[in-house]
This record gives sequence, C-alpha cells and structure tokens, in this order.
Amino acid sequence: MDFATYQPLAQRTSSTWSYGRKVRNGVLGLIGEAGEVVDIAKKTMFQGKPMEEAKAKFVDEIGDVLWYCAELCEGLGVKLCSVVDTFRHVYEHGYPDPDLDSLMVQIPVEMVREAVEIHLEIYGSENKEPGKIGNYNGIMMTIYVIVHHCEALLYYVCGCSLEQCMDANIEKLKARYPDGFSAERSEHREN
Repeated sequence: MDFATYQPLAQRTSSTWSYGRKVRNGVLGLIGEAGEVVDIAKKTMFQGKPMEEAKAKFVDEIGDVLWYCAELCEGLGVKLCSVVDTFRHVYEHGYPDPDLDSLMVQIPVEMVREAVEIHLEIYGSENKEPGKIGNYNGIMMTIYVIVHHCEALLYYVCGCSLEQCMDANIEKLKARYPDGFSAERSEHREN
C-alpha cells in the first residue's frame, strides 16, 4: 500500500470532521503514539520484553503514528504522499551500521521531539494567534522526518517496510470497525 491509498482509508475511521479538530487530534495523537513507541523500547531494553513480541508491537504502534500523520495532513489540507514525495530527496539522513539498542531509543525519542515541535509551531507561542500556522513548510518537513524515522525503525528493528506497516494498520482498523469501514458508511457516520 502507498500513502495515496493509505490516507483516505485511514480517514474512514477518523471521528473528527473539521480541519482544526483534525490538526489538533493529529498533533496530540502523534505525541501520544510516539510515546507508545518509546515505551516499547523501554520494556524491551529494561523489563525483559522479548524482541519478537516487541517487533509486532513496534509495527502496531508505528501504524498508529502513521494514522496520526495522515490525520494531521488531512487537517492541514495536504496529501501525506505529497509530503513524502516533496521531502524524500531533501532529507537523506541515514543510519549507517546502527546499533539496535541505541536505535530503538534514538528514533522514538526523536519522533516525540518532532511531534512536540509541530505542536509548538501550531499552538505553542503566547505571542501567536492560536491555531495560526506560521512555518507551514517546516511543519511539512517535520511530518516527513517522522515518517522517515518510522521507516528506519521498521526496517532496522522489525525487518519490514512502511508499506507492510500501512497494510497491517488498515487490516487492524477493518477488524476494529467491521461495520463502519466502507466509504459510504464512514461518510454518513454520526459523531
């Protein structure tokens, strides 16, 4: 699955309809889900969680991070696939010969930091009009960096791709919302 296919499918399970609420939900969800990814790393490194179990949880939680990236992009009126296509060539940060333990900590913590940065850019300054987006391109770049971090964690730690993670996330959502996943039902759902 690619991002162009993923975003509208993910939106079928969104309970927010206004752009402003999608932005707020997306930002807060990114912070929370990135924190969940950090928690998996902590449990694996310090509480004895088996790596195979952690890999499945990483894929699950990274799928949720991607869902909130899609929600945020929807609220900002941009396609996640456009964000990825625009910035993929700009941000070529690699992870040469990664040490898995440090990578499991470095990447999730960076994801939390980037998500908080988006929140502060949109909502955080007392001198800024609430909800007024100043550095739009910077926010788009930060969303891409989060996606890039997801991709690296999936590849180096879990041995899978973003596409496989998005597929798994949509299957999870279909199972969670069996009666409401069709396009027609999601368009007519009452909140």
